[in-house]
Amino acid sequence: MKTLFKKIIFTILKWEAMLVLKRFKPRVIGVAGSVGKTSTKDAIYAALESFVSVRKNKKSFNSDIGVPLTILGLETGWGSPTAWLKNIFLGLKPLFGKEYPDWLVLEMGTDRPGDMKKLVSWISLDYAVFTRFPDVPVHAEYFARAQDVNDEDAQMMFGLKLNGVLVLNADDAKISELALKSTYRTMWYGFAETAHVHASNMDIQYDEEGIPTAQNVKVNFGSNSVPLSIDGALGMQHVYPVLAAIVVAMEMGINALDAMESLGSHRVPPGRMNIVPGVGGITIIDDTYNSSPIALKQAIITMGDIKADRKIAILGDMSELGKYTKHEHENIAHVLEEQHVDHLITLGERATFIYEEAVQIGIKHVHKAASHDDAVQKALEWAKENTVVLVKGSQSSRMEKVSFDLLYDKQRADELLVRQDSYWKS
Repeated sequence: MKTLFKKIIFTILKWEAMLVLKRFKPRVIGVAGSVGKTSTKDAIYAALESFVSVRKNKKSFNSDIGVPLTILGLETGWGSPTAWLKNIFLGLKPLFGKEYPDWLVLEMGTDRPGDMKKLVSWISLDYAVFTRFPDVPVHAEYFARAQDVNDEDAQMMFGLKLNGVLVLNADDAKISELALKSTYRTMWYGFAETAHVHASNMDIQYDEEGIPTAQNVKVNFGSNSVPLSIDGALGMQHVYPVLAAIVVAMEMGINALDAMESLGSHRVPPGRMNIVPGVGGITIIDDTYNSSPIALKQAIITMGDIKADRKIAILGDMSELGKYTKHEHENIAHVLEEQHVDHLITLGERATFIYEEAVQIGIKHVHKAASHDDAVQKALEWAKENTVVLVKGSQSSRMEKVSFDLLYDKQRADELLVRQDSYWKS
């Protein structure tokens, strides 16, 4: 009955969203890819909000129900039947209103085969922005082959209108292949100098005490080269969303410098390589929103670039990898070794594969935690002056609990960490 109830509710909300799109005809920017969708969606919104009337998904509500909720301007009902029934009536409200955003920035996700194809069957796009297509994406366990996840995400391209624009990551070989299948106008972003908007001279900024505070980079377009600082977060994964946002803004006729100024309001969402002050003077790199092989590798590489006296990685499970689980976790131990991260704490059944491989290849300090609290206590035991602690794991690992216990100012947890609302805490 629960499943039937949900199906009926979701069908009605989708129908209402379709009517809203038909009535107001907003222009739509779709964002897809296995890594960086939410940050890219947020950056595009920040670049445009000063110039056009625009709406985006809240958080990462990118599913077959999250997208209709965004179009209708509604909140999720979580597990409350009453809230979902209320949403049906609230979903009718836009149909009788006079105002609606001119633009929608829709993060569009894939969990199961057919998900993206269903979304673009009723949503027409003006722009299709693609982020990254890794070798082993998250949700791979629900597909016959890992590549099938990327192929499903790629279906978003076929939701483009005839005069639509394809916006691609020039640094990702699998993303670049989309251009070969396309007759659409294609714009490129990335670190490759051939991209229409490309980044260079990336480095980490430190304060007077040697604590990392920001990521500096130069943004290049045409004959211009403009410095940009991404405060409070690290990693090249935060540069790509800014570049994609500038490409979209420029294509819409917005001056790139004005778009960059508007991006000053953009803040990296919590749980995505955020720099967070920890107890005892440690610096937490909080990357607890989710985890996948490509994202975890990039997080460790970024950690390897940080100047610190000690680096500790606290790693939870990477979920939904299916038959790739063991190999992908074991490979992480080798990435740690390459980046000279020699203090490792693992938490979770799947993460045990990281632990065992780390022991096998001779990483010096390795601990398999029995609980979140055990992981915290071992990190504090190992920590010394100028210690950086990377905390990362899939949502199911709830690694934000580790970050919370290591957090210096717990009164700011709602602001600094993911999953701090009453639903998740319960």
